[in-house]
Amino acid sequence: MKEKEKLIIETSIKLFATKGFNATSVQEIVNECDISKGAFYLYFKSKEALLLAIMNYYFRMITDKVNEIENEDLPPYEKFQKQLECQLIEICKHKEFIIMQIRENAMPFNDEIHDLLNEMKMNTHRYYKRRLFGIYGKKIEPYFWDITMMIQGFFHSYLELVMLDKINLDFSYLSHFILKRTDDLVEGLLRSGDEPVLSFEKLDDLVKDFTSSNRINESTLVHMIEDALEVAEDENSRISLEVMKEEIQKAETRSVVIKGMLVNVEEDPSLKHLVNALRHFYQIQS
Repeated sequence: MKEKEKLIIETSIKLFATKGFNATSVQEIVNECDISKGAFYLYFKSKEALLLAIMNYYFRMITDKVNEIENEDLPPYEKFQKQLECQLIEICKHKEFIIMQIRENAMPFNDEIHDLLNEMKMNTHRYYKRRLFGIYGKKIEPYFWDITMMIQGFFHSYLELVMLDKINLDFSYLSHFILKRTDDLVEGLLRSGDEPVLSFEKLDDLVKDFTSSNRINESTLVHMIEDALEVAEDENSRISLEVMKEEIQKAETRSVVIKGMLVNVEEDPSLKHLVNALRHFYQIQS
C-alpha cells in the first residue's frame, strides 16, 4: 500500500468515527490530508469505495497481528488464548468507527463487499480449524462447525457489551474464560453423542460462494493446504498435500499433478472445502 493511500484511509477512519460517514465530505478528507481531490480520486473512485478499502485495511491489519502470534513458539492452547485477546484489543481500539457503521448502516452491499465478507468467513473457518484441531485433535471433527459457532457467539456477545454498552472487561481474563467454556463444550458434546446441528455438507454453500469468487488465488490455496497439514493424520494425505503445495508454488503449476493428488484426499470430509477450492481454481472435474 502506498503511503498516500494509507494516509487517506487512516485520516478517514478518524473523521468518520468523529463526524460520521454521511456528514464527512471528500473535501474535508483531502483538506485534513493536505492533498488535492484529484489525488483522492486517483486511489478511490468514491467515498463508498474508500469505506470498502477501510474494511479491507482492518481485516488485513487484524489478520497480520493474529498471524504474528501464529508464528510464535507457543503451545496450541496458549496461542489460541493470546490470539483471542489480540482480536478483542484490536477491534476495540477502533470501536468508534465500527459503532458509526452500525449506526449509519453506511456500507453498501455489492459484489466487492460480498467477496470480502466471504473471504473473512473462510479466513475465520481456517483459523478456528487450525486452533481447535491443534488443541483437541480430530475427535471434534463432527462438531467442528457447532463449536466454532458457539465460540464466536461468546466472543461477539461480550464484544457487544464492551462496544455498545460500554462495560469494561479484562480481555486477558475473558479470553481464558472463553477457552475454559470451550473445554466444557467439547467435553459435553463428545460425551453426549448428539447429532451435530451443522456439518461440512450443510456449510457447502459458504465454501462454494468463496471458491467461485475472484479472491481465491495460489497464495490462498497454499495457506489452506498448510492449515490442512497441521491436522492431517493420514500419511498418504499428508504426502499428497505436500506435493500439491510444492506444485502450486512453482512458476507453472501442472493441473494434472493436482488432479492426481486430489484422488488421495477427496474422501476426507474435513478436506472437502480444500478439494472444492482446488477443483474450481484449476478447473478440474470431479
